[in-house]
Amino acid sequence: MRATLQSINRNIITDLNLHTADLQSITKKISSGKEISAPSDDPVGMVAVLNLRSNLEEIKQYQENLSYGADIAESSGNILTQIKDLVVDARTKAASMIDGAIHPDQYASVAIEVRSFMEQIVILGNTQVGGRYIFGGHRIDGYTADEPAPFMIDRINGYRINGTQPPSTDQLAGPPPAPQPVPLAAGDLVIDGQPIGASVSDGLSEALPFVPGPGTYDEASAQAKANAINAEASLTGVTAEVVPVSHRVLGSVEAGTLDPGDLLINGVDIFAGGSTAIVADDVDNVLIDAINAEQVNTGIVATRNNSGQLILTAVDGRNLHIETTTINAEQITHLTDPLLTFPAIPGDRVYYGSLQLHSEDRFILESTLPGDAGLDIIGVAGGTAVTGEPDDTAADGRILVDHVQFQDESVRYTGDRDHDLDIRVGRSSTLTVGRNGEDVLMDSGVFETLEAFYDALQNQEYTRAVGVAAAADTTVTLDSGDTGLPELPAEQALADGFFSVTMIDQAYYPPTRTTYEIGVDVANDSLDTVVSRLNDVPGLDAAWNPNGYLEIDSADPERYNFELSHEDSGGSNFLRAVGLRYEDVQVGAIEQAFADLDVVFEDLTTKMVDFGSRANRIMSQKTIYVDLDLIATENLSDRQDADMVKSLVDLKTREVAYEAALQASARAMNLSLVDFI
Repeated sequence: MRATLQSINRNIITDLNLHTADLQSITKKISSGKEISAPSDDPVGMVAVLNLRSNLEEIKQYQENLSYGADIAESSGNILTQIKDLVVDARTKAASMIDGAIHPDQYASVAIEVRSFMEQIVILGNTQVGGRYIFGGHRIDGYTADEPAPFMIDRINGYRINGTQPPSTDQLAGPPPAPQPVPLAAGDLVIDGQPIGASVSDGLSEALPFVPGPGTYDEASAQAKANAINAEASLTGVTAEVVPVSHRVLGSVEAGTLDPGDLLINGVDIFAGGSTAIVADDVDNVLIDAINAEQVNTGIVATRNNSGQLILTAVDGRNLHIETTTINAEQITHLTDPLLTFPAIPGDRVYYGSLQLHSEDRFILESTLPGDAGLDIIGVAGGTAVTGEPDDTAADGRILVDHVQFQDESVRYTGDRDHDLDIRVGRSSTLTVGRNGEDVLMDSGVFETLEAFYDALQNQEYTRAVGVAAAADTTVTLDSGDTGLPELPAEQALADGFFSVTMIDQAYYPPTRTTYEIGVDVANDSLDTVVSRLNDVPGLDAAWNPNGYLEIDSADPERYNFELSHEDSGGSNFLRAVGLRYEDVQVGAIEQAFADLDVVFEDLTTKMVDFGSRANRIMSQKTIYVDLDLIATENLSDRQDADMVKSLVDLKTREVAYEAALQASARAMNLSLVDFI
């Protein structure tokens, strides 16, 4: 077929356009430096390029995370170093205070410094890096005016609500006009949306029939209700702690004789062994000792307060059932008459303990019964005046427990208690770089130790006291001269009287203080009998150690503190004789704080080493990602970047080809019909 000039010209233009496109493509590679600039350049290659770019972005993000983690680990180590320095300062202060000749003003001055140490540690514990609390765990927001930071001084830890002690029930008077304690029925109470089951027999209290209504008194005890609430604690996070029933008698003990069957406590005949003479005010402790002798059967201990009034207290959450079966028994003891009726009449009353609810988080209590009836069963009904919660409205059937309670020298932690601070270093992997404040500071004991040191300097709220005078024989009578205790001047010798111990129950907010008298009768008492009475004080453990020194400890240091009377104000001189004078206890507590500060120092040192290890792991991970970044960058360059030498050679080749094509095209396009004749 004959080629026409038109077709020749069209082909020439097409070829020139192809050469131009090739030149443009090569020029673009050279100017951009990229082999692939758009998906159309190389669709398959572009997929690989995009994947490599994504990997590089991830690597850069992980590198930023690691840099942040390095800051966290380094800052945490620095903070612990500063806290250790404060602990060393406190330890130095304690060493200087272990001297009975120190003036009281010096104790007060150092107490102010110790308080400042606690405040500084709280400030250090609230350090932030990148706007995040380094010891806050996973909690990064939600801080409020009530909870402005992870650590708060002078605030209790967790959320608590106190229940009130129900009124006693008169078994002889018939159905009382006032509401009486009743058991929890299933679903009466709801905690954080979880229905609470029915309370059942506590296995401790007497099973007395209700008047009126079904059930028994042991199902309505504080222990039975606590068991029902604690059975759901794994779901609600709320636990119930029993506050044992404590009954204070209004009248003083009168002289007389108590016979078998006269006095029953929790069904036990206290004087079943025979008739017993009681003296006025029970100064020889016969009544107290008789009740305490049956403690294993009744679960009830007897003490006296500093006004000489008898106090009966349960050792656990059981009820207290007192029966004075004769006029004589009631006249002597006044145990069941709240009004001191004259003439006395026999009594039969049941007294009840109360509850305290606790959680690490806010929680909601709801009644499914009308009004606050479901809340009243556990003693928390009645609005703000009863519960202490500012937003609690009486009879609305609901309590939000979210108020941060005040308590001197206590430190509260509001951050994440269960998780440490992690950073992401892979699509499915993390690296722990920080530690939550519960683990790193609260569990170190630094705050408790400094608080105990502060209390010792203030001579208040002890959890332990050890006498400095050794006894050789604790079984002989105090007036025998054979106890082995050091001899004291006549005016300081052991004598009839009493000494007192004040128990501070920190479970209540504000804490409650109850002072108990420990009677001393030198002709009839031995060191053992006196200490047995001391041991009967609720929340206190007392015993003679193998070296003959008297040790007094809080039965629950987190809940109970104690204070001993100053200079034996009750006249017995017992504390002086066993080496537990006011100043002895204070120096002993400071010595204990000194030892505990050593333990805290070692714990903080271990944690500093741990942060050093974390920093090393971060550096190792950073090195890995530097290598990965280089490899990924090289791979991306191989896929994406142009080979400049090859591109320049290609450009020169294309230019020569293009120029040749132009010359050939010019000659071809200048042809005419004459050239074909």
